[in-house]
Amino acid sequence: MRYSVAMAPPQKTVLVFGTFDGLHDGHRFFLTEAKRLGNKLIVSVATDEVVAKFKGHAPKQHLEERLQTLEASGLVDLAVAGDRVLGGWGAIRVWKPDIVAVGYDQTHLAETLQKFITTEKLSLKIVPIKALEPTRLHSSLLPGK
Repeated sequence: MRYSVAMAPPQKTVLVFGTFDGLHDGHRFFLTEAKRLGNKLIVSVATDEVVAKFKGHAPKQHLEERLQTLEASGLVDLAVAGDRVLGGWGAIRVWKPDIVAVGYDQTHLAETLQKFITTEKLSLKIVPIKALEPTRLHSSLLPGK
């Protein structure tokens, strides 16, 4: 389909959630695929406190380092600090994305997000992103995890 100036293609904002503690090829693939779903990619990065609670250990890189790494990567349009409490959905409330892309290993996130979408009656679409190489690049399989 061709668009005229008066009929520009719709702008779509894509949001992803994650820790991104050491940006690896799996993350790069995930972010690249998520970016293809829209025009703007926003990443909500888990705070150090949330990482410690959710994963049972502190991240290797502090939040500011992780945010800077993502923004310097050129893969995202904006990296923002996530909520201090799991399930606050602050990034959704602030950025009002059209799509939330979830990784192949974020099934719990997708389930809780779907409940939030239903409760709030949002017209937000959840799109799963396949794994690049799940047996090699999953963060829990990396050395030191």
